[in-house]
Amino acid sequence: MVAPDGTVTTETYPQTKEFDGGFCVLRLPSREAAILWAGKIAKACRCSQELREFGDDPES
Repeated sequence: MVAPDGTVTTETYPQTKEFDGGFCVLRLPSREAAILWAGKIAKACRCSQELREFGDDPES
């Protein structure tokens, strides 16, 4: 999780019955860049953002 102040923790969203949210997929050069962007989004949305990493499609 990346908080609006840029703090990074290993937590995840609390388990709840309802979840209002969305997602954003960004292609970035590094994990550090991803953390920076997650912090910007968290600040704009005023809530922590969960950061997940996944690889490119090997067929493309």
